[in-house]
Amino acid sequence: MIPSARIVVVPGPCIGTPVVRHALEHAPADYDIRELDAAAVADLDEHDCDVVVLGVPPSAVRSQLVEWDEHTAVVAVLEGSSPRERREALELGADELCPLSAVSEGGLHIALQSALVRQRMEARLRRHTRRQTQLLELTRALARQSDTASVHRCLIEHIEGYAGAAGGGLWVISEDRQWMRLVATVGARASSTAAAQRLPVHAPTMAAACMRAGEFMVAPERVELERDHPFLVQLEPASRAAIASPLHDSNGRVAAIIGLRFEMDLDEDHVGYLRLFGEIGTDATRRSDLFERLQERSRFEERLLSMVGHDLRNPLNTLSMGLDLLESTDPEHLDGQTVGRLRRASTQIHTVAGDLFDLTHARRGQLAVERRSVRVRELVRDLLGDIRTQHPTFHFEAHLDDPELELAIDGPRIAQALGNLLTNAVRYGAPDRPVRILVGSDGDQATIRVHNWGTVIAAERLRSLFEPYARGDAGHVPFSLGLGLYIVREIARAHGGDATAASSEDGGTAFTLRLPLAS
Repeated sequence: MIPSARIVVVPGPCIGTPVVRHALEHAPADYDIRELDAAAVADLDEHDCDVVVLGVPPSAVRSQLVEWDEHTAVVAVLEGSSPRERREALELGADELCPLSAVSEGGLHIALQSALVRQRMEARLRRHTRRQTQLLELTRALARQSDTASVHRCLIEHIEGYAGAAGGGLWVISEDRQWMRLVATVGARASSTAAAQRLPVHAPTMAAACMRAGEFMVAPERVELERDHPFLVQLEPASRAAIASPLHDSNGRVAAIIGLRFEMDLDEDHVGYLRLFGEIGTDATRRSDLFERLQERSRFEERLLSMVGHDLRNPLNTLSMGLDLLESTDPEHLDGQTVGRLRRASTQIHTVAGDLFDLTHARRGQLAVERRSVRVRELVRDLLGDIRTQHPTFHFEAHLDDPELELAIDGPRIAQALGNLLTNAVRYGAPDRPVRILVGSDGDQATIRVHNWGTVIAAERLRSLFEPYARGDAGHVPFSLGLGLYIVREIARAHGGDATAASSEDGGTAFTLRLPLAS
């Protein structure tokens, strides 16, 4: 039973307002009854009432019945009960019929309840149909998007038209998983938009909480919103409900968050619709992310083949010429310079092959490490001994906060990573300034930092230095695929750590390995 309803009575020969009031006086429902004459029916707004009781023949308000059809239930009181009268009233748009003889015997209450239930069920069905159509349109529109940014734009465009939200936005998660950047808004005021342009993932917002949980979140009514998300209520006092929906990429990570606020309560159907909207958005995000990864892999393979061919050509030519020389020269008269060139060519080919081997395993997440207890002081000493021999004109320094520090690491792998960093420091650093290795700790991590002075690395380049093929500003380096820093990062990550870079005019350039401290 519907507990309450607003009733407008259009009095006529069949029934008047006093009779209606009397008939419903003891009904188990709260009815708000008012009267409107037939001449004023045309001005009745759909939001003014839930049901109209007609005391006039339905034909007298034929045109208005058509307009009420979707929004207002209509009960026609009939003086007679002939099949013709009943059929005519229903054809004109009445939802329920009540014979005049049954009005005072509970018949009017039953007819009102039946009409209201029917009207609300039909309205719910229309909402479902409309939402299904909207979701189908969204799915078709998203299928035409090939990149993630276009998917996000498409989602926001459709949210504005479909969801009924008073405000909100879409935030993209940063690569380091520490920040959320607002890339699109839905009906947001300038002040609230500015406050949410860049949010830390631990911010007291619903969107940030959704990112941390990785699950759909909803506060369907004001009481839940005030209890669980007071920050949103403080920022937007008119808000009554809110949702946050994660969009996952092809690896299952949260790539973006859709957050919406509403100035109305959300019923179960609306929440289900919004949840499905987010799931469709996730499917499209995964597809576009996968497509972008496939494109990146295609470019990666093309560039790899090109660079391998380029970087192997010179050492292979040297080997070929050396073999020709061996064939035409008495081995006893072979000079040391030729042998040295052949050895360097062999080393260069070995380096390229080693980088390719590490690259293959790193991209599969299979870069193996064999942990042993290693005294860092001895590791640094051996590294500096080798680099000083290779670059006698450079000055190298080392400083350890704890000379007795031991780490559970793969010594040769960490030596490889630090060797790459030292080689870069020599290659791009100032030859008249020292290159330093600084070993310390930060919380539960050991830090091994290689520092040099020289040309500052631009901020936009810092973000991509650890990607495959990233090279310094000095241009192409012979016999280098540009994989060195990528391999450095992957070695650190295989140990449960990471690699970072910083560069400034005042502080110089520093590459830092962060590794878990030995337990």
